[in-house]
Amino acid sequence: MSKYLLIFALILCGAPALAGTDIPVELYGEINVSYDSNDPGDDDWESYVSRLGLKGAYKLNGNLQIVYQVEQEVDVVSGGTERDTLLGTRNSFVGLKGKYGTIYFGAHDTPFKKAQNKMDQFNDQAGDIKNLLVGEVRAKDTWFYHSPKYNGWQFQGMLIPSDSNFDSSKSASLLYKSDDWDFGFGVDADTRKNDRSVNRTNVYDSLRASAQFTPGSWKFGLIVQRSEQQNAPGADSETGYVASVAYKVNNWSLLAQHGDSDIVGSDVTSSNVGVHYNFTKGTKAYIYYWDYDKGGDSDTLSIGVEHKF
Repeated sequence: MSKYLLIFALILCGAPALAGTDIPVELYGEINVSYDSNDPGDDDWESYVSRLGLKGAYKLNGNLQIVYQVEQEVDVVSGGTERDTLLGTRNSFVGLKGKYGTIYFGAHDTPFKKAQNKMDQFNDQAGDIKNLLVGEVRAKDTWFYHSPKYNGWQFQGMLIPSDSNFDSSKSASLLYKSDDWDFGFGVDADTRKNDRSVNRTNVYDSLRASAQFTPGSWKFGLIVQRSEQQNAPGADSETGYVASVAYKVNNWSLLAQHGDSDIVGSDVTSSNVGVHYNFTKGTKAYIYYWDYDKGGDSDTLSIGVEHKF
């Protein structure tokens, strides 16, 4: 599907030359590379979700717009010329935006995933919360709806149509933002990752609640989740949580995070600490340490650089 979205975006980029119309197009991306020391395991260079994207909007009439985005993960460390090792589809879609919200089709993070409200201080790193909690899903071939924001509230909904192997998946969230507070509430119903083989696909019902408080230089976050696997006979409903804290002083940020979960295994724990230095708004150097116990203890030390443009 992503190749068709890419073709569509390139057509829009070329449209001004054909029709003399000014269509805003934004090129953006991120490069995140680190050297990781793993115990157990080999030390190696890693590309943590480096990406390249293209997005924009085209006004049709009144308040109605066509919106589009094509975003690809690019492995700048070990990627080659093969599609499977070089590129991976991220949020890529085409849709219509108006005063009643946005409806679109494509690949996008589920509303349930977005309900974490960016409380994960180590997102897209070795210690991402996906190692503790299920539901960090980017759904494909999917319909989405995002409502306008009203007095700090926003609703998001998603439907993955059924196919020959699975029933339809549904996901919804309710988000609220006010001053220093952010809240998120999410629900998944028979939600699956549909980019894996049938025998490896897990289907879950889940409930999630998150809160984030940002007083001054501090940032506190908490997420609590309960999930039950639907395609595993006899599976119980299990619980997990993650708590995080960050403190910023001048160009430095100090980070810590801890979580415990029975969802992905029995008594799985994850602890992170880290520090990064912001050279500019989009460029930072970091040192992160992650301790993970899932039936055996492992440790990762990451030293890297991230640049967003």
